[in-house]
Order: sequence, then C-alpha cells, then structure tokens
Amino acid sequence: MKEVNNKNEIGFILDLDGTIVDSTGIISRIQEEIIKKFHIVVTKEREEELRSYAESMFQEDYTMRLAIKIMWSLMKKAGIAFHQRIQAFIMAAKLYPKYLKKIEIYKGARELFQFFDKNSIKYVIVTNSSDRSVKRHLSNYPNFYQNLIQKNKLITKDSVRWIKPHPESFFLAVKRMGVPRNRVVVVGDTKYDILFAKANNVASIGVLTGIYKEDQLKLFEPEFIFNSIADIPENIDKIIEKIYSNIIE
Repeated sequence: MKEVNNKNEIGFILDLDGTIVDSTGIISRIQEEIIKKFHIVVTKEREEELRSYAESMFQEDYTMRLAIKIMWSLMKKAGIAFHQRIQAFIMAAKLYPKYLKKIEIYKGARELFQFFDKNSIKYVIVTNSSDRSVKRHLSNYPNFYQNLIQKNKLITKDSVRWIKPHPESFFLAVKRMGVPRNRVVVVGDTKYDILFAKANNVASIGVLTGIYKEDQLKLFEPEFIFNSIADIPENIDKIIEKIYSNIIE
C-alpha cells in the first residue's frame, strides 16, 4: 500500500451497514424468498415503490423488525391475504437469524483500516444501528469488533440523542478524532450519508456496496463515488487534495 506523504491531519467518518459490512443484503434476501414462496408479482412500479419505502426506513436500525415491516408493506400492497401475511411474518422471523450468521465484512475493509493505522489517519465509524445490532453484525469478526470498542472508534445510535443526518454524531466523531472539522470526509452508501456530510460542510464519498446505484448517488453530488471503501487507499491523494481545496475555498 502507498504511504500518505501529506502530514497534515485528516479524518474519516465511515458508515457501517452497506459500507463496511453487507448487512443491508439481509432484507433483500428475505424479500426474494418471500416473493418466491407466495408467488408475488412485482411490477416495475411496485418494485420502485418498495425501494422508496425501504430507503425511507433505512435510517432505522437494520433489524428483523425492519425486514418484517418492509415485507408486510409489500404483501399488503400486492393484495396478499392477512393470514398469508402472518405466515410471511413467521417466515421472515425464521430467515433473519439464518442470514444474520452470514454477514461478512466487505473485501478490502480490514486492509483499509490497516492503511489508516499505518499512515496515522484518524477514523470513526458512525452508524444509526444500535450497540446490540452492531455487535450482532460483527459477530463473525470478534477481534475487529473489540478493536473498535477498545480504540473508541464506534458511535452508534445509543451514543447520541439524534441520529444521522443530524450533526450531533459528526461533532462527537470530530472530538474523538481530534482533527479540525473541515479536514473530515464522510463515507457511506446512502443519500443520508451524503446529506450528513453536506449538513456539516465537508466532503463525501459514496460507495456502491449498499442499496444505492451510481445514478442514485450522483443526484446528491458526493465529491467521489467508489465501488467500495477498498478504493480509498489508491485514491487517498485525490481525497486529501479535495479536503484541502474545500478549506481554501
């Protein structure tokens, strides 16, 4: 990995779900199984409606409750009988623990944090998920999780009164990193992460590992769009240049 030559301090605020871990895929996998089981016809119009509905709730915790809420809405809109919706409710409750065990950290994520540590780049993970959910989502990576806890690099919805895109967690992250607030870049997979950055007048990086496609992220004008956080090290010079150009501007 390349070394960062710029010695000035910068900091990264990273989202967790859909950015570092693939937990957002749980809901789509459950959705696919229930659609198949109950022979639900998903038109393009209904698919877009469902996507918008899911997106509006993706500020919530990534839990079984969220998965069930989305599926209940889909089945109701599809005209599925009440008793079948109850059956789907039970099915989703059984599927969630199954897929929870399969959550993985995205390829390149651990290498990114090694890169940060090697180059003394500050970072904090800010998520709207609860402490409990984060621990579950990282259950396959106990050493990684414990490292985040021990180094005080994790801010969850239990750490603050107001979740993203409210600026409370931004200021807490900046305080923990000990860097000037205008030398921070926010990284995430949804529009809420981009809006979070804009609300605090800092640069943002959108990644395509979550629920948003590139054209959807572009609408919110992040400074960069990468396939994943694994692309950050090779683009670090461009990111630093953008951070400092924003300061000059």
